[in-house]
This record gives sequence, C-alpha cells and structure tokens, in this order.
Amino acid sequence: MNEIILSTQNGEPVASSRDVAERFGKEHKDVLRSIKNLTAQNCALLKMFHKTEYTTAQNKKATMYLMNRDGFSLLAMGFTGKEAVQWKLKYIEAFNQMEKQLAAQHKEQQAVQDANIQSAIDRVIEARKKLDENTAFLDECRKNREDSKAKYMQVKALCGEFKAI
Repeated sequence: MNEIILSTQNGEPVASSRDVAERFGKEHKDVLRSIKNLTAQNCALLKMFHKTEYTTAQNKKATMYLMNRDGFSLLAMGFTGKEAVQWKLKYIEAFNQMEKQLAAQHKEQQAVQDANIQSAIDRVIEARKKLDENTAFLDECRKNREDSKAKYMQVKALCGEFKAI
C-alpha cells in the first residue's frame, strides 16, 4: 500500500477528500456526496471540512475538501470492508504522528521564544545597571560641582575681604 498523504492547514493535520477516495478505492464524487450528506445533517460539522479546489488533469477547477482528524474519522468510520479497516487504522496512526510532530515543533518554538525573552530581560537588566552607574556618576559630578562652587564662593569672599584690607 502506498504511504498515507497528509498535510497541515493552519497548523492542523488534514487529509483531502481526493486522497481518501483514492486510498479507500472509492470514486471522488461518492466521497464528496458522503461529506455533503454529513454536513447537511448537522451544519456544525462544517468546521471539520474545508471546501477548496484543485486543478484536474484537463486543467479545470474541481471541488475537494480538506478535513481535520475529526472530519476524517466521521467520514471514514462510515466506510466498510477490509480495505476500509486497514486504512482507518493507518490514517489514525498518521494523524497521531502528525500531531506529535506538531507538538514537538511547538515545544521547540516555545523554547526559542523563552530564550529570546530571557535574552531581552538580561539586556534590560544590563542597561538598567549601566543607567544606575551613569546616574551615580552624574550625582557625584553634581556633588563635586556644588562643592567646587561652594569653595569658589568662599575663596571669592576671602578675596573680597582681602581687597578691603
């Protein structure tokens, strides 16, 4: 049997109605009808099936659906026969593997984000230390200036007294 083809859409694993038809040995139009029947029974199911298009070998646009795991499960669990059971098990496993892979990617991305945040925090702390050092230096300069000004005023006053003598 060929490998199961899955992809992702908005970070969620999906399977196409065309792929389901091929893997289950069904006509695509029959799979489309099954999806339409399911969604007609309960419009809440529409969130499990995303209607889209593909280009046929004759270069024409045709309808297909991408379905998430729940949509696939709901559709495929209605199929019967030995082949259907084998593919149901393979698709379930494929979705589970894809989900694990996405979770691992998310974990890696979270680790990178955490490292970036920590790096930014460290830079802010370092900048704050430098600011505190510069502020202390400026305070010392102001104090020295005030001291110098006071000494200058004392010397000037002494000079004025000296001239008066």
